[in-house]
Amino acid sequence: MLKKYFALHELVDGMNEILLSNDLFRTGLLIMDYLHEHREANMTDLKKFSKVSYSRVTRVGDHLVKLGYCTRKNSKRDRRSWILVIRPKGEKFLAEITEKLQAFYDNNKDKIAIITE
Repeated sequence: MLKKYFALHELVDGMNEILLSNDLFRTGLLIMDYLHEHREANMTDLKKFSKVSYSRVTRVGDHLVKLGYCTRKNSKRDRRSWILVIRPKGEKFLAEITEKLQAFYDNNKDKIAIITE
């Protein structure tokens, strides 16, 4: 049982290292992937999808805007709320980070096999 735990721990650490070296966290990656599929989303949708608090979604959204991966626009239905929209720079980054993560997983199939056995 512990063998599976340590294999999973190594995989998560490796994924986090890749993300952090690109100034991103898992929640940011989740939100960018959601935006890739839906083009834009309000805070409520992002909260439901990522399963984090509104304040966390706001902080991550601010960070993605600061990095230039997304833009923020006001909601037409509610002036108090905003919508996050992925930019071409964000799409390009998402493709690049996905490629890096896939290479990481391809190089760690032995650990994945331990977890899934």
